[in-house]
Amino acid sequence: MAKEPTKPLKVTARLIDGRVNSSDGLIMFDGILYHAWFAKHHPEVFETGQWMERGDGYVGLPLRQLPGNRWAASRGVYAETAQTVEHWNKRPNFFNPDKIGYLDITKGVISDSVGVYRAYRTPNIIRTVEDAVITFYCVGHEDGIADLLGYLPGVGKKLSMGYGLMRDWTIEDAADDYTLWHPDWGLMRPTPVGDMDLDGYAVSRFGIRPPYWKECNMAKCYVPDTSGFKKEYSAGGVEIIDGRKRPQGSGHQMNAAAKHSAWFAIGKYGGRVDKDLLDQVCGVIDGKYDDDYMQGLLARIVEAGLL
Repeated sequence: MAKEPTKPLKVTARLIDGRVNSSDGLIMFDGILYHAWFAKHHPEVFETGQWMERGDGYVGLPLRQLPGNRWAASRGVYAETAQTVEHWNKRPNFFNPDKIGYLDITKGVISDSVGVYRAYRTPNIIRTVEDAVITFYCVGHEDGIADLLGYLPGVGKKLSMGYGLMRDWTIEDAADDYTLWHPDWGLMRPTPVGDMDLDGYAVSRFGIRPPYWKECNMAKCYVPDTSGFKKEYSAGGVEIIDGRKRPQGSGHQMNAAAKHSAWFAIGKYGGRVDKDLLDQVCGVIDGKYDDDYMQGLLARIVEAGLL
């Protein structure tokens, strides 16, 4: 019996309270399904941190597979209504009976900078999603996707702290394949610079397949804009941003890409955000958005006191 073909799908996530823990704002649907695959087939990976037995490492997702072991799946589309920096903390357990084994030899005190008694205060960027709804696009098998999604309680990081918890998922047919480009939202997933030629998008080293944090899965990419602007491109070279027509390549478009780079840098380094000052910093930046540019941008942000 022939295998059922994949089809374009629209997947809608409805959150309980709309809060998502994400440093850069990019929530990738294939990353969600990748995590769900382990939750179903190898939950011990979450408990032990160890990979499966040799020969049992293939992760098959119910999505159309693309060259380079990538998947036909988009980022999450949502409108962000608020953003805060919150911290999770871990205090040393000085009452553990084996604490004497952690005494500093020269000072005779327990070190809270390394090991089991290390103290943490880690910043997290928390984004509030309008109407608590995130939309994804993919090309895949509806039944297989629905099955995997049932193994996840939410999206984003730190679900155990209540961020990103799900109310429900809905899956429906999509009008077209929007996993790479959407007529309203533009670029829909990080794409290697050799695959497309785009203007107005930040360029950075970024994951192109799950797990996105793994160095071997990264490449120099055009990175989708998560600022919430709605984009349309006409044949006449006019970009419509937030309802206002502007020529492509205008200062506004360049600044939007610079602003995205800034948000990416701030998210990566967990910094404090002053939006008005960020607009001023981005307003004087021009040039190509490559790795050197990112480093220069970060230096400007630090100089301006945003980090």
